[in-house]
Amino acid sequence: NEPTVSGANNVGGIVGSIASSGGYVQNCSVNANIAASGNYAGSIVGKTEQPADGKKIEITGGCYFSSSCTVSAADYAGGIVGNGASMNVGAASFTGDVSGTKDDTAYVGGIAGKTPTAAAAGGYNYVIRNCGNFGKIVSISDLPEPTDGTTNAVTNGAGGIAGYFGKW
Repeated sequence: NEPTVSGANNVGGIVGSIASSGGYVQNCSVNANIAASGNYAGSIVGKTEQPADGKKIEITGGCYFSSSCTVSAADYAGGIVGNGASMNVGAASFTGDVSGTKDDTAYVGGIAGKTPTAAAAGGYNYVIRNCGNFGKIVSISDLPEPTDGTTNAVTNGAGGIAGYFGKW
């Protein structure tokens, strides 16, 4: 059995959350299951905040995740980062399984679960380059089918690289 890193929100194998002051994560590996009972789970970083002017957030230099492990969250689950604001992800690979199970939305991606959706002062800049996903990506809605003839509004996004890639 592999070890497990778990929590309610902002769960990462290396860093749970990176604040607006920025930061760098380089040359790391994770060999553990990552589980958030709520939102934001990533094998390397759970969530990043929009960095302050002049600050950067980067995940680079050969970060990778073991193939026998999983990343799971209700929403925003990513092979490398669950939900990220302006940041660069480069030379990272993911080979495990990622899943999201929130009833009405679940953004799940092999590298990033979700990227920014709206421009802040100075705008967002999200770059994913030289990355690979070799795992299974699953976004599941557990909403029961309505019996009154209506339909459920379900917005799920599952992608080999990003579950949702927003405007920038």
